[in-house]
Amino acid sequence: MSAKSDKEAIIEAVLNQMRKQLEEDISDQDQTLDQIEETAFRIGRTTSQEIQRQVTKRQNKKSRPSKQTCSCGALVRYKGEQSRQMVTRNGVLTLKRACYYCGVCKKIWAPADKPLGLDGGSTTLQVREWSAYLCALLPFAQAATTLELLTRVLLSAATLERIALSVGQSLRA
Repeated sequence: MSAKSDKEAIIEAVLNQMRKQLEEDISDQDQTLDQIEETAFRIGRTTSQEIQRQVTKRQNKKSRPSKQTCSCGALVRYKGEQSRQMVTRNGVLTLKRACYYCGVCKKIWAPADKPLGLDGGSTTLQVREWSAYLCALLPFAQAATTLELLTRVLLSAATLERIALSVGQSLRA
């Protein structure tokens, strides 16, 4: 399948899902502006999640060379697909990606992480930015509640504390 037809398939899948959700969620009855706003938000968020899911899935389907080398220079062994959950501004995204194991440095490596810009964290940069900002202003528990109220991104106070400490350490370096 060509890249263009993959792109067209993603567009078609997203449009079909959006059409289905619009048919289900848009009321025939009069609604308040708050109800309309909530419906629009829900549809937008679901559409954003589907785009993230489809595009990351397409990127992870790209063929990988049979022989991969670790950053330490040793050959790595394919271990199969592993899932990784990331908290994005649109909610939790579960990625399935090929993973390899290095017997020399004992690390598991997923080549798909680099093109996606993933590091060791479990959130996107946008979620980290929001978290660090709120943690600079509020206690961690209040920051977690505020983050959820304003963005509908749910993280624990302990996770916000880890993010804030990590961001702080990176700013010192």
